[in-house]
Amino acid sequence: MKARDEFFLLTMTLLLLANDHLFKQWYPGLITGKLSDFAGPFVVYRLLRGIPPLGLNHGWATLISLGFAIAVKTSQPLADLAARSTCGWIFSHCGFIADPWDLLAFIPFVVWAGTIRNASSAHRGRWKAWQSPR
Repeated sequence: MKARDEFFLLTMTLLLLANDHLFKQWYPGLITGKLSDFAGPFVVYRLLRGIPPLGLNHGWATLISLGFAIAVKTSQPLADLAARSTCGWIFSHCGFIADPWDLLAFIPFVVWAGTIRNASSAHRGRWKAWQSPR
């Protein structure tokens, strides 16, 4: 992964943390609500790629990130479970709200993941999510 992509993913992580724990309390509204929806899949992707025991390749990390985001945004019981298991044990005000309209915020993630795929697999000719990580 290129340095600009690593920087972008770090920026998304900082944006998500600042938005969820500062901006939403200071300036509640539509923009702060959508910032988390926008940044969330990037953060999940980075965790799946960067945690040593997982170290998933781009294809699997993308699929799991989107699957997690879709599950959380379309089912309130799954949203509650995700909130408890990810940040609920640290922050008492942590919660996810299932809202299928939030799926629109994932379009930039899909576009970004496609550009990474095209850049990283151009020499292979096609993308295989099941390939082992390198």
